[in-house]
Amino acid sequence: MADAASQVNREEWLTANVEPLRTVFARAGGTLPASIRVSCGWASADARRRGTLIECWAPQFSAQHVWESFVSPILDDSLAVVGALVHGLVHVCLGARHGWPFRHLARRVGLAGSVRSIELAPELEARVYAHIDKLGNYPHARIEVPDELARLSEVGRYGRVECSECACFVLMTNRWLRYGPPTCHCGAPMRPPPPGEPPTEGAALPPKPRRPRRICAVRVPAARS
Repeated sequence: MADAASQVNREEWLTANVEPLRTVFARAGGTLPASIRVSCGWASADARRRGTLIECWAPQFSAQHVWESFVSPILDDSLAVVGALVHGLVHVCLGARHGWPFRHLARRVGLAGSVRSIELAPELEARVYAHIDKLGNYPHARIEVPDELARLSEVGRYGRVECSECACFVLMTNRWLRYGPPTCHCGAPMRPPPPGEPPTEGAALPPKPRRPRRICAVRVPAARS
């Protein structure tokens, strides 16, 4: 394989993979815009929390009035990166929805699996491999997102109240907690723990749930009524 990856940065590598795909999309009946910018990064905190693999922003949000696409830094496998890129380019052609038009164009272009997949069909995979062999591997090392940054961002939305008699505790939204804490099932009053006081024994907070990974996010202007 050519050692070209050391001579290009991530954005140049991604852009170099867009150009050969124009022919693939044209043969499949899809038309890509003349100018598309592709970068590595998270354009929104939600994309980072959800594990979004490709995020596309419509020209209306760009000062240069072009489609802006961002491949997640958690991807470092060259084939997976191109798969995410192809998935995003289908959205660039058709918009946000994963309906029948998306499925039809995705299949014709060379995506396999479900409509939310970045898996490449064998024919397109072979073509991508040949291009990567000339260009070099994706010049990027993946970023491991810590759990505390990947979980739901609920800090400040919930308050904790504990029973004054037993170890029962509940989480309540601050919107309702301001009206006063509830009564425990045992009949005793519940109260918020004083600042700095450790939680009641046996009442440790459960870990926050992680949102399921989302393959893509497409940011388009809201439709006007």
